Amino acid sequence: MRVEVSMKRIVLLGCWLLPLVGLAQPQVGSWRSHLPMGIFDWVDELDGKLYAANAFGVMVYDREEESKQSLTKINALSQTRISSFACSEQHGLCVVGYDNGNLDILGTNNEVTNQPAIQTSNIVGNKAVREIIFQDEIALLVTGIGLIQLDLSSYNILEYSRLGFNGDDANLQTAILERDSLFFATPNGLFALHLDQAFTNPDPVALSFTGNIQKVEQVFSWKNDIYLLHRNEVDGSDTLYQRNGLSFEPISWLAGEELRWFDVQEDILLVTGRVEIRRFDEERNLIDEITQFWAEPGMDARRAQFSATENEIVVADGVHGAVIATFGDQENSVLINISSPRSGQIGVVEAEDGIIYAMPGGNDFTFNTPYLFQLSDQEWSTELLFTEEDQSIRNPVDIAAYENRKYVAFDGHGYIVLNRNNEIIDHIDFPETRMEDDQDAYYGLRDIEIDEDGNIWMLNNRSLSTLSVLDQDDNWSNFAAEGFPQPSVTDLLLHSSGMLVFAMKDQGMMVYDPGEDVLSPQDDRWANITSSPASGSLNNNTVNCFVEDRDGELWIGTDEGIGVIYNLEQVFEPNFSVQKIIVRQDGFNGYLFESDAVISMAVDGADRKWVAPRGAGLFLISSDGQEQLLHFTEEESPLLDNNISDLAMDPSTGELFIATESGLLSYRSDATEPAENLTEIKVFPNPVKPGYGGNITFTGLTPDSYVRVTDAAGSLVFETTSQGGTATWNGNNAQGQRVPSGVYLVFGATREGTGGAVAKVLFLD
Repeated sequence: MRVEVSMKRIVLLGCWLLPLVGLAQPQVGSWRSHLPMGIFDWVDELDGKLYAANAFGVMVYDREEESKQSLTKINALSQTRISSFACSEQHGLCVVGYDNGNLDILGTNNEVTNQPAIQTSNIVGNKAVREIIFQDEIALLVTGIGLIQLDLSSYNILEYSRLGFNGDDANLQTAILERDSLFFATPNGLFALHLDQAFTNPDPVALSFTGNIQKVEQVFSWKNDIYLLHRNEVDGSDTLYQRNGLSFEPISWLAGEELRWFDVQEDILLVTGRVEIRRFDEERNLIDEITQFWAEPGMDARRAQFSATENEIVVADGVHGAVIATFGDQENSVLINISSPRSGQIGVVEAEDGIIYAMPGGNDFTFNTPYLFQLSDQEWSTELLFTEEDQSIRNPVDIAAYENRKYVAFDGHGYIVLNRNNEIIDHIDFPETRMEDDQDAYYGLRDIEIDEDGNIWMLNNRSLSTLSVLDQDDNWSNFAAEGFPQPSVTDLLLHSSGMLVFAMKDQGMMVYDPGEDVLSPQDDRWANITSSPASGSLNNNTVNCFVEDRDGELWIGTDEGIGVIYNLEQVFEPNFSVQKIIVRQDGFNGYLFESDAVISMAVDGADRKWVAPRGAGLFLISSDGQEQLLHFTEEESPLLDNNISDLAMDPSTGELFIATESGLLSYRSDATEPAENLTEIKVFPNPVKPGYGGNITFTGLTPDSYVRVTDAAGSLVFETTSQGGTATWNGNNAQGQRVPSGVYLVFGATREGTGGAVAKVLFLD
């Protein structure tokens, strides 16, 4: 089968380019990824550079320049969900294989060529690319649908061999090419196949194997023998099998150890274990070993390979990132990673006082690791929130901060109190709070909020006490939602009025007014809002999210679009009704997102709404919901995934953080939190250097400020109004021409005309 394809080249230029080291505040209209670049599964070398890859992207380390760069969907690659990675020094390229059959080819200058022929073919089956084997001018792609040839000069797909069994796909898992024969593992067993037959008349020879074929991790060749690694991830007791004629038999050497990977250089075998890397000679004698890198404790080696540089090895490690090490000088290992969250599993993101927090989230059916990721001063940190007393903690779902403390809520494990440095001060579990639970001892804390007086409000799932509060004097009080014993609840929001709002599964939403005495139920008010005309005419009884806008209006995301409560106090009045926004599209009137399940929303500094409907990407709509301003999808933008789980806006910068099923990313919008008084205009960048093609940003403005840019002689060059506290200028004059070098004056005036400020910006050409 020969498939000719048109190849799309992506050059690493423009606003999608990530910085070489660390993170920097992005310019307006640009994206940046926050994918894990400190834990890797593959490592390889090419042209003096070290490449480390995981499911989310590739990190490139230039040995000579000592610089590092991440390549992701944001700035280079076609997508996420990498399933294989390998480099060829001979051909000057690396191949990235994805779980849907898509391919990216990286050149030595990090230029990317996409080859989607496998992904877009009409072949039905699991197209995941699981191994990449270089042979002469061909790359053999080991995939779920069979064996495929990739021409390394034209990047065309040449031949395809299904290698099916009993009408099913071969579902190749791993393979090794030894001389002229391919040895490969499938769910149907182990097989050998002469390469001359692979694409003409394949007739694989079955090899006897007594182990669990599903646990075969690697097939490799050493001293003209074929071995396979049989993994047992339950207890880390692994086994090597060696070929004996037409069968593979277990051997006692290294049996019972936790093994990860094998590499061969001449007759020397490099063995990667989880906590050690060893070299053995051809007689299986231990030559030397590495048990830690530098002075850093801990090791989680995934894969070690002999380096192109003599006496060095390169390692993909789960603790330190990519590592360059030598056996004779372990303390001078080079540890390489990029500031990022340790995991790509992020379901919750929060913005608190200029700090971004991200967590896996979870519920009573999940067991997500209790990571807390924090972005502060453009650096990510990762905390694992286990306590000495409880190593079973799972599912971090929310965080709230008050003064010098932070409170992290867990579904099923109470909450943990942290200090400013994220050190654990206390762990409060539910039995300690005298809270009632349901019959199966499931304590489901779903959300946490802290009011201006420091009262800690908790939303309890399937509990007799739906809401609980702890005041600053450590007094507890529990409240049952009137008429709803042990409801399933989510998404607690503390409104600026002091009232609390939360969703109830299939039962709409609840508004709770705690009254003057937060500890007493005597002055409380409850209002259940549903789709019934008698109780509010909510769009749908499945409520997914809430957001309060800058005018105090409550926007409600449901399974049938968005509803709005313009004055929350009105829910306690007779004949109250949730408002639905009517929009006109294609000549017809309809309700805003009425056919979509709205999963998350955020509000920017201009009171515009960012909306994430299930599976539909990301929308920006006007403050009143009448106009669609932007729409991003994974097919037509750097958005990682159309399924978005959560949104959080950093109001000080206008950066929107987007948690998707494929990882975390952010987008810098053109609106920030407006200043109360217009006293200073900040300009970025300043000066504007030659070749800069992005927007010039003016911040520190009040809402709808009037902004004028003039040259030194006072001639008008540009004028606009601010979005919240930000205005932008592309550097062109009214005729669309780039302004010449010189100093330009920026004048800002408030909407009311009560104040103003002036700034200067220098253009260099």
